[in-house]
Amino acid sequence: MAMGGGTRESLRSMLEAEQADFVALAEQLTPGQWQAPSFCDGWSVFDVVHHVALHTHRNLRELVQGSERQAARRGRDTPATLAALLAAPVQAHLAWEMRLQLVELVIHQQDVRRAVGLDRHIPSERITVVLNSVRTQWVGRLAAVGARERCAGLHLVADDIVWSCGAGAEVHGSGEALLMAMSGRRLSSGLDGAGVAILTNR
Repeated sequence: MAMGGGTRESLRSMLEAEQADFVALAEQLTPGQWQAPSFCDGWSVFDVVHHVALHTHRNLRELVQGSERQAARRGRDTPATLAALLAAPVQAHLAWEMRLQLVELVIHQQDVRRAVGLDRHIPSERITVVLNSVRTQWVGRLAAVGARERCAGLHLVADDIVWSCGAGAEVHGSGEALLMAMSGRRLSSGLDGAGVAILTNR
């Protein structure tokens, strides 16, 4: 298993690169794509970007206390203001905070990309760090709720990077497909193995 924890410097570099990728995506979305249902159940693409733009620029206490203000703000923001906010420096200083924000950016960018049909290659070091981070106690609880429980008793194996975890019925696929399934997204393809039904039913 590749741990891929990342140093503070490498985490900061990956976080800023992922942020820049997400900003570039947001700036190219059409009005119709902004209103399309995202891959995150119940949220439009606009809702996803709004969530990420605020999440990456608040500390943990502000996130917990700011749900009402966030809901009120959603009605005032525009795609342009969200793209600008998303481009501002991310509020993360400690290593675990950077992992948390990196996970948020990667998963939610894929929520948007899968919804509008825009594929991309996620650098192997970046997806490895994210896969390992969602299985940790705090990042997994805050950014990929239920991921630890979904992959319990399963042997997950990425077939495009050097990464695996767990023991039990095997599930294999791309690192991105495994991440999205671990994060509770419904996948119609991209995974194989005896444990697929168990993972997807969770």
